[in-house]
Amino acid sequence: MLLAAIDYLDPFKGVQLKLLAWESLLHNYPKYRTGHVLVQICLASRNQVKLVRDAGVVQKEIATIVSRIEGSYPGTIYYEEKAFMSAGARMLLWQQARVSVNSAIREAVNVYPLEYVVARHHAGKPLTRTRTRTRTRTRTS
Repeated sequence: MLLAAIDYLDPFKGVQLKLLAWESLLHNYPKYRTGHVLVQICLASRNQVKLVRDAGVVQKEIATIVSRIEGSYPGTIYYEEKAFMSAGARMLLWQQARVSVNSAIREAVNVYPLEYVVARHHAGKPLTRTRTRTRTRTRTS
């Protein structure tokens, strides 16, 4: 099962927390160590100068967590940093993913969850939408 996430490389996107949660899930539930892969794409920060300055710190933190996951649970994570990702490339990833993983700490508007729903719809795959107290989760049936 492919889980996908695309985030900008800045401190408020929650990438480190998402990766720590993935590591914890793999540690506590061994059945997810095979057949499940989290694809995390981080894009160059598009925001203010402060965020760009902080990008190096965020990169180091993420690299440490990714290395630890790869060492403990090989094949369960794919991480890549990109300067840019086209809408077409994002749509291809969303169509392949069974789950879209979003974990922003503080964010105004994020169109990626909507892109995921549109991509899955156009791929002809049915969607189920569930809502919890803090988030909405969309998945295929």
